Amino acid sequence: MAESGKSLDEELIVQLRAGNISAMKDIYHRHYGMVNKLVTTSGGAEEDADQIFEESMYVLYSAIRHPEYRSNAKLKIVLYSIARSLWISEQRRRGKSPKRVKNYERYVKVDISSHIDLLKAKGDGFDKIQRSFRILGEACQDVLSEFYFHRKPVDQIAAETSKTVDDVRTQKYRCMQHLKRMIG
Repeated sequence: MAESGKSLDEELIVQLRAGNISAMKDIYHRHYGMVNKLVTTSGGAEEDADQIFEESMYVLYSAIRHPEYRSNAKLKIVLYSIARSLWISEQRRRGKSPKRVKNYERYVKVDISSHIDLLKAKGDGFDKIQRSFRILGEACQDVLSEFYFHRKPVDQIAAETSKTVDDVRTQKYRCMQHLKRMIG
């Protein structure tokens, strides 16, 4: 996959910037287990791991797509840092104190706040997301708002809307894919 002179991470970044879905799949296959272990060894369920990985990939993708994105850290480290931050935030939101991750010293801490601040400072991307979100149908707006903005778990959304958890999860996935295509 990597061209001569480029690391695999550099090649994946180039492909992600170009919107190549196979690069996302490659990152999933390489790093989902790491995020799953982070979440499940610190009090989370498989569903939590899926949600944290999805959100982490979105943050990573958004950061990488920004023209000024630069990082000397490996994608694995950046993704781990994003996932860890999101998982700690989720635990706090649920009223649980974050549990310590065993063997955390194996991972290098990367401060992604500069990447996120850079994205926020460059409001163009967020304006585009907001405009695209407003165009989505009401059902998509509802499920994405409940999950991402109100931070409700899928099972709670399902109970509130009289749908199955699988239906809500599928709807959330399809709506998110539609939103990404509109943004992108």
